[in-house]
Amino acid sequence: IADLKAANEGGTLFGSLAQGYGAPPAIANAYKDVVSKFVHGQIKSSDEAVKQLVQAIDDAR
Repeated sequence: IADLKAANEGGTLFGSLAQGYGAPPAIANAYKDVVSKFVHGQIKSSDEAVKQLVQAIDDAR
């Protein structure tokens, strides 16, 4: 708890995508969609995953 308090007071506390408050829902969903496709082999390379992730987040904004 002390670490969370210090991070919050110091402006270094980051939200969690998994818990729904690290980014707006559209961006979190874009991230999850691309990562899921990569993990399940629908995106074959990490370079392609990065390209698709950047595009998906840009589109979600």
